[in-house]
Amino acid sequence: DGGIIGAIASFIDITQRRLAEQNLTALNPALEKLASGTARGIHLMHLIGLSANNGTDIREIFQIALTEICTTLRWPVGFAYIVEAPGRLHGLTAWYSSNPEQYEGLRRTTASIDFSLKESVIGLVLRNGTTVFISNLNGEEHFLRKDAADRAGLKTCLAVPVMVHNQVAAILEFFHTES
Repeated sequence: DGGIIGAIASFIDITQRRLAEQNLTALNPALEKLASGTARGIHLMHLIGLSANNGTDIREIFQIALTEICTTLRWPVGFAYIVEAPGRLHGLTAWYSSNPEQYEGLRRTTASIDFSLKESVIGLVLRNGTTVFISNLNGEEHFLRKDAADRAGLKTCLAVPVMVHNQVAAILEFFHTES
């Protein structure tokens, strides 16, 4: 006569599935950021490799590398120094600046210093072949250009050795306005 004579109800606990979905959703921004950073790094290495293959001289290659690194990683100032003999820098080889007028004083001061003869951050990288990061330039006693960096509004420095056959062949130095 069309009446209901019985019913079956089935329940499935989906709590674990919902938690897994929430965890995956929460991971997406971090994974996207990681993928973006990796892609940016690969692109940067590709550009520098192309410039090295097409460059006419070492100064031009470093100039292109500094420009690409600084613009990609958003560091406003970068310097390159080539080692001419073990433990001796050639001097300022190339430089990049997002604002040449603002950072000209630092460039002039940098060009006037022979870092190989001084107890300095660049001298430390040259002697030890290790990266040096300074989060507060005012607090670093071996940073010889404090006044020029302070006038330019720079707070952070990263100096990286370029190694060839376990020897420092060049040093790349970067500055930022943020601590």
